[in-house]
Amino acid sequence: MKPLAILALLWVSLAPLTAGNIDVSADSQVTLQNSESLTVSLGVWNYASAAASAGLASIYPAGISFTLGGLPDGSPSDAIPGTSATYTPGMLFSATLESLDGSISIPLIDSNAALLGLPGGDLVLTTGSRSGGSYTGPISLLSGTVTLSSAESAELFSAATLQPWSEAFEIRLVNAGDEFTFGYPGSTLAGDVSASLSSAGGTLSVGAIPLQVELRDCPEPGTICLLLIGLAALIVIHRRGLFSL
Repeated sequence: MKPLAILALLWVSLAPLTAGNIDVSADSQVTLQNSESLTVSLGVWNYASAAASAGLASIYPAGISFTLGGLPDGSPSDAIPGTSATYTPGMLFSATLESLDGSISIPLIDSNAALLGLPGGDLVLTTGSRSGGSYTGPISLLSGTVTLSSAESAELFSAATLQPWSEAFEIRLVNAGDEFTFGYPGSTLAGDVSASLSSAGGTLSVGAIPLQVELRDCPEPGTICLLLIGLAALIVIHRRGLFSL
């Protein structure tokens, strides 16, 4: 095989290893490895109609809360200072609320993570329980909230996002710790997402509509490194005059 053909094949072989989005909305469970992310797209049109019916000054939410959990993985838990809650050390996620065009990115706040001295945007897995639906029993739960100013809310949402079945914003979770599996057997990931929208002062609370859940995987570093080493070796051989390109 000619050297140029070898280089071309090595380059093409990198393509399947690049990161990509996988729709996992209908899956019952999905495992996030370290550095992988999960993106949840949500709609808010039901909040706008409820706010208008309630006579609120703004049809845009001022607060957003988000939760997603999975089965416990058997890891030991530690107490969260000042509370009766417990969390799983080694499990850490970063979470942001993002506009569809990517121009707005706001970190979610986890009060439990704050008690552990972690910065805004970091979320920890707490222990809890689930009753009803496809699964009843102990769970591990990830949760966070965002408080929006009136200016941020107006900038984040628009008339287009109030149309039925239109996406308004995304919650992006990035795994910064050990691998964890979200979801429960017998249900869907989209159905397991819980998100609520609230007005200023909390007089109105409406559930957001989960529309899509996507997994963004990352290439396996070791495999890419081997391929890059192969490319470098071919370049060295060419420079030493063992073959010409």
